[in-house]
Amino acid sequence: MRSIWKGAISFGLLHIPVKLYPATQERRPHFRLLHRECHTPVEYRRTCPACGKELEGEEIVRGYELAPGSFVTVEDRDLDELPVPSAHTIRLLSFVPMTEIDPLYYQKGYYVEPSEGGGRAYRLLSQVLEESTRAGLARVLLRSREWLAAVASRAGILRLHTLYEAAEIRSPEGLALAPGEAPEPREKELALHLVDQMTQPFRPADFPNRWQEAFDELLRRKLQGEEAVRPAAREAEPAVSDLLSALEKSLQELEPEPAGRGN
Repeated sequence: MRSIWKGAISFGLLHIPVKLYPATQERRPHFRLLHRECHTPVEYRRTCPACGKELEGEEIVRGYELAPGSFVTVEDRDLDELPVPSAHTIRLLSFVPMTEIDPLYYQKGYYVEPSEGGGRAYRLLSQVLEESTRAGLARVLLRSREWLAAVASRAGILRLHTLYEAAEIRSPEGLALAPGEAPEPREKELALHLVDQMTQPFRPADFPNRWQEAFDELLRRKLQGEEAVRPAAREAEPAVSDLLSALEKSLQELEPEPAGRGN
């Protein structure tokens, strides 16, 4: 892995030199658009409609639109020279329980690696955060943007999660949430029991990507000149209109068969 950021974590008077590495990578097909007739990749040219000229990279500049048709140009050096303290330091401003961070706020994750001379302080911060199940909130400048970030620890490894700003999270107001009647005590008891029965350790590998598997098989068949396999039509499951009956039926389906049955 290649680091995408070098700087330090500041925690009180502690200064921990660190590097950041992307913790995730996309695994999904990326398609090119082709001309249906000859299968040539379609090209998208960057042209100026006013000049009628195709532009090279150095001829293009960022523009911030103040009003329709009115722009202010922003050069790379303008962004690099912004006077923000988060450019090279992840200063932990406060700490919050991990459970208080709504998952909606998580944007992207990074592994944090200690640089030379930062190993002992890194381990100290990692242990404190992990044992207290808290995250440090900070501001960090990544990829030409300042982010709110949470620094947490798991298995002795510090991770930094960039977070969406509060203004970037949409309000749920306006959702058509029918209030309905309050659940009966027996319904709630069975629902909790069903949740308990279906609870297991978090193992993402237990949930394979069926779409990706089917897509890989489609590619294999196409490369070998075979016909694609069509899925069999699924039978509609009988509807259960009564909530209590649906819960009882769900629990019955989870119960293991008695030993020796079906032999």
